Amino acid sequence: MFRYQEFLCFGIIFTPSFILICVCPVLEWQKIILFNESNGELKYNVWIEYSYLALTIVLIILYLFLCGCCCCVDLTKLNYKYKLATLLWLLVPILYTLATYNELGKIPMYCPSNYPYTSRIIQDACEIRLTNLVCMWLNFIFLILFMLSLCSLNGQRFEMENGSDNRNLPEMVDIYSISKKPEFLSVETSESFFNDRRMTRSPGGENYDLHNE
Repeated sequence: MFRYQEFLCFGIIFTPSFILICVCPVLEWQKIILFNESNGELKYNVWIEYSYLALTIVLIILYLFLCGCCCCVDLTKLNYKYKLATLLWLLVPILYTLATYNELGKIPMYCPSNYPYTSRIIQDACEIRLTNLVCMWLNFIFLILFMLSLCSLNGQRFEMENGSDNRNLPEMVDIYSISKKPEFLSVETSESFFNDRRMTRSPGGENYDLHNE
């Protein structure tokens, strides 16, 4: 059952997420090229665009690192750090969307086909920009789903590996507590305590001493 869930996780969530991570820097680079070819009609913030481009490239390496790390590390111990990293990553698409909201000017952000574009380059730049935003948000959603799936599978794997070791723990503790001589009792009281433990009842209801027998 665990192998089946693991296959679904990496097949359904990992594949589109990894594709989006690889596509995002390509779309961002294509957007920068088209904006540069618009003869100043479309302008962009150099620091924002190149910072986002660098982040998408680093994210590919980080994504592969997390895949290998999550297979051997108990992510339940990194619960606080994981929540903090998730919140920080949520700021990236939000801030990028707000910072690039008005870079098209009067052109609608959804790039309608019946809009009177001044050139084909402007229309292509608008469409690439829209595709870039969509892939960025889909990338964020799939990345969160992928991390949550890894956390769930990782927790199940550690429970399966450690469950058998802790299964008989209550019985072991109970036997130890019975067999250990209480240190706070006197010698006479301790011997009386263990003699009482040896007394059992016969099928007829009478008490008999196993020690004497």
